[in-house]
Amino acid sequence: NCRNKDKVVINSQCGYLMRTKVSSSNEGGVAAGFAVLDSILLTDE
Repeated sequence: NCRNKDKVVINSQCGYLMRTKVSSSNEGGVAAGFAVLDSILLTDE
């Protein structure tokens, strides 16, 4: 969301977010240090 004080100016989807972690981890996510944010490349091959 892009806001101007209390008014939402832009509310749109702009891509993908992928979170990955090792398969042996049962712990939480990015903030806890057990996962990373990745960029994803989609192709139509």
